Amino acid sequence: MRAIDITRVNASQIAAMFGQGPIAPCKINDVIEIAPTIDLPDGRAWRIDLDEARKRHLWGPEEAQVDGWVIEVPWANCGWHSYAVTCVHLRDIPGTAPPLIYRKDATHEVMVHAMNPAQRREGVIRGWQRLQDQLLHPTNYAGQFIEVSDELARDRIQRAVTEICSGELSPDTDFLAQWAQRFGGHMIKGHPDAKGLVK
Repeated sequence: MRAIDITRVNASQIAAMFGQGPIAPCKINDVIEIAPTIDLPDGRAWRIDLDEARKRHLWGPEEAQVDGWVIEVPWANCGWHSYAVTCVHLRDIPGTAPPLIYRKDATHEVMVHAMNPAQRREGVIRGWQRLQDQLLHPTNYAGQFIEVSDELARDRIQRAVTEICSGELSPDTDFLAQWAQRFGGHMIKGHPDAKGLVK
């Protein structure tokens, strides 16, 4: 069998490894009525309405949330079809514990979680329901990165989400190397970048 570079694997290659067509079957019973923010051949993604979620005090600490996405990619895993990608800033917030820093000068943290396929997703996308209640644990990936503004951090997260929907980046745990290439391996146990807490 030919070796596969998992830092460059895409949706079609994953499907081929398991003898399936371009998209691995994963039953989706939860129809989302909102038009996706990103709609590409290998996936769809919706940006979470963080303003509405803040009004309802569903994220905490609310001030730290920079971006949030619900991504539907049935090819990524046969057990679940959707993932959440979220981003927070790492600035101090009065009245809360300071953030744990694993990368020197880190400004933002990205997290990837699989979502419970038995839960309905539209309420989360609209900012009406807590995302945390629908996440599977442990976290698939967490990484800290450096960006000069929240707007540019959002742009960087959106690029990653677009890569997922185009089949070039997998949100599944077998592909941590892909995420470390983009955001670093400072929070991955055993990764050469991982040095433990910086602050």
